Amino acid sequence: MSSIAVLQSASAQVANAATDNFVTVTLPNPTRTGSLLVAIGVDNQGQNALEAATPFQDNGSNTWQIAVPTNDGQYAHANRIAQRYAAITGRSGHTVTYTSTGLFYPSIAVVELAGIVPVSPWDQSAYNYGHAVNLNPRRTGLIGQTLAPSEIAVAGMTHGGGNNETFASNNGFTIQTSQIATAKMPIVLATLILDNFASAEDAYNLTPNTATDWVGCIATYIAAPMAAVMYGL
Repeated sequence: MSSIAVLQSASAQVANAATDNFVTVTLPNPTRTGSLLVAIGVDNQGQNALEAATPFQDNGSNTWQIAVPTNDGQYAHANRIAQRYAAITGRSGHTVTYTSTGLFYPSIAVVELAGIVPVSPWDQSAYNYGHAVNLNPRRTGLIGQTLAPSEIAVAGMTHGGGNNETFASNNGFTIQTSQIATAKMPIVLATLILDNFASAEDAYNLTPNTATDWVGCIATYIAAPMAAVMYGL
């Protein structure tokens, strides 16, 4: 049995796309000290665009590490996606902010995880993209066999469709949070616990199945030993 638990999640799209190059989301419940926040940020900043100096930050001044470097769909008007994580000191009203370098419709999705090893929790990652195709499912990229016997995969995607498409996981992941309004950048974050040194990728069906550019990512995080979780070691 895995020690990992999904505690809460939240997502948001930019409040005012005409003036804001950032988006902030507030976790609905107080966060716990020692848990792990994983955040996915997306925008439509385009191919090989520079990151903001601090693309991810939170109001707890925690340190954010790279899980999936910023990737795009390799096209001039491509969507972009990145994933980072932070071991946190818990607080009420915990906010996380994702920042672009311009007015590029940033969106963010965040999940809080318990039962993750406190040091070096990230194992591996992958990403994938497609260009103007309507081939469900859209795949995140495949991560190979996990380093540890129990881990959790955190996956996500964005796309450039214009029909407020809904997301559905094609590979058994649980969608924790999503935003689907395509007047801004849609985003989804999903999780799956992986036992017995598994490999995995998520794959999303869009409804309607619109021909659109898209980019996805996935990363895995290592479970703490069950004894450490039970006895606070």
